[in-house]
Amino acid sequence: MNSKEQEIGTRLIEFRKKLGYSQKEVAEKSGISRSFIAHVEVGKQTPSYDYLYRLVKTFNLSIDWVINGVGQMTIIDNDHILSKLQDKHIDCLEKLLKLPEKKQEHLINAFNEILKAD
Repeated sequence: MNSKEQEIGTRLIEFRKKLGYSQKEVAEKSGISRSFIAHVEVGKQTPSYDYLYRLVKTFNLSIDWVINGVGQMTIIDNDHILSKLQDKHIDCLEKLLKLPEKKQEHLINAFNEILKAD
């Protein structure tokens, strides 16, 4: 494999780890086999156009970032959940992230319980 394919594989590992996904989870969400994902990530297999298309569409990845390492990793379009956040939501999330992990978990659990009740 050439260095370009290895760079793509490295970026795909970076994306997957940043989102906290296993290869299996990426496979299940995108409809790509786990073994093919593993081979692309280590540079043993060339990513096909179909493979790249499925990843880009499933995870809102920037194709320019995947192929060239340019720009932001993900694309936030008008339909993406992050584009709908208001300042008050962002403020809450920033405060949540500053809390100790136990308090974060407590608040997230409480939030999930409230959502279950509705």
